[in-house]
Amino acid sequence: MPLTRAGMRKQVVQNLSQVAPPGEEFVACVHVETGMSPWLAHLLERIPLVGGLIGIAIYSSREYYFITLTNTSLVVHRAARLTNRPKDFMFAVPIAASPISDIKKGWLLWSRMHFLFPGELKPSRLNFHRIWNADIQHFIAAMPHAVEGAEKFGVAPAIPGQGTFAADAVPSDQQR
Repeated sequence: MPLTRAGMRKQVVQNLSQVAPPGEEFVACVHVETGMSPWLAHLLERIPLVGGLIGIAIYSSREYYFITLTNTSLVVHRAARLTNRPKDFMFAVPIAASPISDIKKGWLLWSRMHFLFPGELKPSRLNFHRIWNADIQHFIAAMPHAVEGAEKFGVAPAIPGQGTFAADAVPSDQQR
């Protein structure tokens, strides 16, 4: 069972290499979970008498994914609930489709982004831990318009078919 970011990333790359077309290059990977803020969930679990039931409801409603950025697309794998291993391949979308929005890096522990899953009308909130911040920088470089408040700073919206990240900027496997 991988407990480190590097171990999880290694398993995702192995899983990705089985389904990726030739020439696909791994750039970055993020482990995410759906649902409300982990901070809020933690507070709700502490309510006397009913907190345990609330915690079970929150935990059972969460889904876990690995989102991988390659040189051409975003690849989504389901993640195992207890072991954090990548499970089945779900789908891949071109970077130009830009399903990620509102990336907000928190300064303490948890950050969030929104992801529009195929077939859904509303983006889902995805939370990620700060150990993935180095990888998130590559997502931001590929989709600068996806950062929360980007329009305030004059970042142009995505132009279909144009990626903006540096393919040679692969994150290190060192823990931070």
